[in-house]
Amino acid sequence: MQTRSLFLTLGALSLTSGLMLACGDKDDDTGGDGSTDTTDETDTTDTTDTTDTTDTDTDADTDTDTTGPVDADDDGFSEEDDCDDTDPAINPDATESCDDGIDNDCDATLDCDDDGCAGDVACAATVTGVSPAWDAFPANTALTITGTGFAYGSAGATTVTAAGAECTDVVVVDDSTITCTLASGASPARGTVEVTSANGTAALEGVYQRFAPLYAATGREGIAGTLYWYDPGSATGGEVGTLTDGYTSLAFSPDGVLYGITSTYNLKVDTASLHTIDPFDATSTLVAALSYDESEATGASNMPDATFVGSTLVAWNEWGDDPYTVDTTTGEISRLGDGTGSYGTGLAADADGTVWLVPDGPGDSIFTVDAKTGAVVDTEVDVEASTEEKPLYYNFGGMAVYDGTLYAINFDFGFDGAGQVVSIDPATGAVTVVEAELPPGVDSLASTQL
Repeated sequence: MQTRSLFLTLGALSLTSGLMLACGDKDDDTGGDGSTDTTDETDTTDTTDTTDTTDTDTDADTDTDTTGPVDADDDGFSEEDDCDDTDPAINPDATESCDDGIDNDCDATLDCDDDGCAGDVACAATVTGVSPAWDAFPANTALTITGTGFAYGSAGATTVTAAGAECTDVVVVDDSTITCTLASGASPARGTVEVTSANGTAALEGVYQRFAPLYAATGREGIAGTLYWYDPGSATGGEVGTLTDGYTSLAFSPDGVLYGITSTYNLKVDTASLHTIDPFDATSTLVAALSYDESEATGASNMPDATFVGSTLVAWNEWGDDPYTVDTTTGEISRLGDGTGSYGTGLAADADGTVWLVPDGPGDSIFTVDAKTGAVVDTEVDVEASTEEKPLYYNFGGMAVYDGTLYAINFDFGFDGAGQVVSIDPATGAVTVVEAELPPGVDSLASTQL
């Protein structure tokens, strides 16, 4: 007969038909096994059923497996990988739409910032402006290009050109701004600003102007002239185009407009007029005939040169040999003050606002003109005289200051006389020949150092 410890016997207690098996000798479990309770070890009743196949969530499926990834929109991507599990069109395998404001391919970038949109028409860059709009001679020009789409997605390497010249040091600051450096040029050009990257090429036409350093014109009354450009740094130059008139005065305004005063070598002639001249094709537009009042003994006779002092156009008038101002809107002229005897005459303002006057030729005095009072002052410095070693022509005509140097047209007497470009040192009067041969009849000179 087997014996068990009390602990094993107590551990074997179970419920059968609601009865507790007694620890006596009777077969109280009604199992019909004929065994007394001390030897009955069999309990086949399942009182711990762990299987429940009841559909508790009414989805027509038994609840045998409620764990694992969820793919609510059945697009093949679980909610862990799908950035919008309610829309099957949005998932990591989707193609990015470049203009709907949605991250279609779940890569945390949307529309044109997505690499997949590079070159898409919706992400094409645009150019809306450039500043400044012209070369700042003689230094290189720092340009700022504005627009849209400069930094979309993988824009990659970006190039910028302005009027056909390529920028260096290109920096895409942000999606709407690019900075770059444009080397100052020589030959004049007006043209398009282009920005090229992986997003395509964007252009703004005709907005940028590359001026030549100096412009000169022939000045014979009543005869069509020629506009030339010249770069003293490289000693290169060329013809811009044909002028409808001859001009004895040329001057650039601070905002880049080239003005010309027509030639009139006859006294008391009221035909002198003020024009604007296109420095890229030489076409001219009449502003106004210069005022003339014979009763007041004032009028626009021959004006051999002019210069801007700030926004004021100051001209030398050989009617009395005096300085005048010229209204660039109406053509009205006003006498500033008493001048000095002149023949030829060059007039030019420098960066400090000093107006230099050379009224005659080599060997004669250099003067200054006060642009407010009209006072003409002899500096007591004489221009270097002509010598055999350095032959100079009879007159000085148009003058202009460029990059701190005073340049002048030195020409022979007569409408079609020979001429050359020289520089003059106002402090010493020293003359240096810069360009020894000019086309015949060149008289006026202007600088684009705005």
